[in-house]
Amino acid sequence: MRRSSLPCSGSNVASTTRHGSTHMPVAAIARMVDEHDTRIWRVLEHYVAAARADLDLSQVRLLFDVLAMVAEFESDLIRLRTREGMKVAKAKGRLRGKKPKLNPRQEAHLVELFETGEHSTAELAELFGVGRSIVYRALERSNSAAL
Repeated sequence: MRRSSLPCSGSNVASTTRHGSTHMPVAAIARMVDEHDTRIWRVLEHYVAAARADLDLSQVRLLFDVLAMVAEFESDLIRLRTREGMKVAKAKGRLRGKKPKLNPRQEAHLVELFETGEHSTAELAELFGVGRSIVYRALERSNSAAL
């Protein structure tokens, strides 16, 4: 996490660091979390309410550690659910990946035009409205299919 300047009212400290050497007042963080209505706010509402009082630095560090731990846990859950959903979609045949830019007929026509020697790869890319890398991949696929 980069050192970033964060707004806080009535404070002489306006930045936080990853290692906790300086902290915003906990009340300002509680206001920021409250304004954004995040899941962390709902899960840790009692911690944030307690943080509105003046706490010493060790308690503030504990609060930040708990918030970071819950955020990491939440991102892990999202990642896990996404993977599970992709597995289910793949099993049902609904997960096919990115659609190709050229259909097989267009790809065959592209290869045919290239083999005549009248067009360069850049011209073919412009003609078909694709990048040169797609032209090269199409040519590579046709060469490997011919072998």
